Amino acid sequence: MFSLISKNTDLGKYSYFLGNQECSFHRYCDTGFKTKWTGFWGKNKKFLEFFAFKIGESYLSEGNCIKASYDFVKALHVHRLSNETFMQSVWIPRHGSCIVLELQTATKKFLEAELELAINMRYPEENWHERRYWVENLQGNGIAIHSDIGCINIIPIKGNFSFESAPEYCTHYPSGEKQSYFKPGRVKLSGDAIKVALSLEKEFYLAEEEQELKRKYYEQITNIIKCDNKMIEGLYKNALLNLELLYSGDSYYAGFPWFRQFWARDLFWSMPAFLYAGFLERAKKSLEIFSENVFEGQVPNFIYGEKKDYNSIDSNLLFVSAFRDYVAFSGDADFLEKKLETLCEVMQYVISRSDDSFITHDLLKNETWMDTINRQKASIEVQALFLKALEAFYELVFFAKKPNAEQIALAFEAEGIARKLRAKFAKTFWDEEKACYADRIFDGTKDFSKRPNALVPMMLRIVSRGIEEYEKDDMLCERGVLSLSSHDSSYRSDAYHNGQAWSLCTGWLACAEFACNRPEKAYEILSIMNNYLESDALGCIGESWDSKNLKLLGCGLQLWGAAFVIRAIDEFMLGIRPLVTKNELSVKPSMPAEVNYVERHLNLGGKEVVVSVKRVDGALEVKFLR
Repeated sequence: MFSLISKNTDLGKYSYFLGNQECSFHRYCDTGFKTKWTGFWGKNKKFLEFFAFKIGESYLSEGNCIKASYDFVKALHVHRLSNETFMQSVWIPRHGSCIVLELQTATKKFLEAELELAINMRYPEENWHERRYWVENLQGNGIAIHSDIGCINIIPIKGNFSFESAPEYCTHYPSGEKQSYFKPGRVKLSGDAIKVALSLEKEFYLAEEEQELKRKYYEQITNIIKCDNKMIEGLYKNALLNLELLYSGDSYYAGFPWFRQFWARDLFWSMPAFLYAGFLERAKKSLEIFSENVFEGQVPNFIYGEKKDYNSIDSNLLFVSAFRDYVAFSGDADFLEKKLETLCEVMQYVISRSDDSFITHDLLKNETWMDTINRQKASIEVQALFLKALEAFYELVFFAKKPNAEQIALAFEAEGIARKLRAKFAKTFWDEEKACYADRIFDGTKDFSKRPNALVPMMLRIVSRGIEEYEKDDMLCERGVLSLSSHDSSYRSDAYHNGQAWSLCTGWLACAEFACNRPEKAYEILSIMNNYLESDALGCIGESWDSKNLKLLGCGLQLWGAAFVIRAIDEFMLGIRPLVTKNELSVKPSMPAEVNYVERHLNLGGKEVVVSVKRVDGALEVKFLR
């Protein structure tokens, strides 16, 4: 299955995430809660700032934690205190807004402890606040701590429990940011083993074998791949579990710990990964959520509760392509019929933004994924996405059962623009003397800032030259592809879009290497992504890093980084391209020498299909097992 990751040095450098569809937990491996984002969250609301066990006069803390281990289901911390070894573990069940804390000694002898709780109920956008709390005694079976925005219940499961009220309001500064929290009083615990649930629901059920049930569920969703190369298999399975941690029950968050919103750009770049993973209904629900919020042809950039923002050009393009991918995997003609007019509205809007076959953007505000800089008016990756969206829309119209005359006319208009754009794409952006692509064009002037965006048309097989530029030291570091060449005068290693290394761009490079028939190089890039799994948040693919000191600066767990691992392996290494609407499945592998066998279980139109690729006498043999 997925591996157990253990650390026994520099524990404060590493963190981990636990979660299910209702809640999540973030903590450092030395047991520290070091930022305003660590703690226990119920979807988009924080409840617990931190907790600590106290033995006598000493806390189980960063200073005496000697080892940590993590396997996505449970995190275990080992402490050495007063010649005794203590083991505290935390885990979240498969269902319910609940986290379970456990404590025992290595010899399982009777112990007495206090549980210090710091309650901080707030929304992600809040910082210090004056929220008031009150404590309810649950008739000898724990306590409930209430505020105007929620309640958390402290319920003993194993061992003795008592509570002495001593309410206290406090302030602290994790990572320099002022935060408030509430200490309800003294929670006293004793027994051979202590087990306490912190639940957002008064009534919940935990099976005796709850952890094993969750492990079996994780095994079920990760056993869709078998590969003789353990790096590829392990990386793929970890990426699947990354997606699972970010699934909210409705759609996928963009990243933990702070991107607890639905971002169209992140979601629709990741859509093929959901489909390859077999989550057709989740993909459909994501498309449904965003299609219901299309306004004047624009797909929202992000949705957070009732808040929506329409400030992205590529969200519109990725939405159309993602819809085409969903239909290709599902054959869901009814859903297409229901949403075809919305797709037409989006296509009419993006065509209205085009000029001489190029789509314009950033004229009034920053609209590309590099949203901290202005890149008007025709950036290379946006044009590539525009081309693919035009072609995807044309396909979708003719996938539909009964498109009307206006829809057909729009499809032909889109196809005509796509044809013209494809014909002139390379010669417009490529410079023979510089041997590279322009990053953007503004009023006829080409900007040759060396950025990773040209990897998008390479990955999408629109262009084929120049990939070697992104393998050079000025664009590739230990953490992956930089957002700007280190040779550029604007480069800063810690600048978000002017120097940080990104998992997104590293995923692009892996896919582009496969697309350019360079599987050995692609394998090297995937190896870089594999190194993420033990570098910051354990088992997770992060967002972005300082490209010099390699410090994590973005989220520890990022949706599109994990998704591009899956895409690189399924879509590009194995070359799996289904088209359920025509009962077709194409498999055109480009496997590195390090990989000799891969078996993949797919969900195509609700039916399981098993594909294997095996190296036999130097050739790749494809079989459809069922």
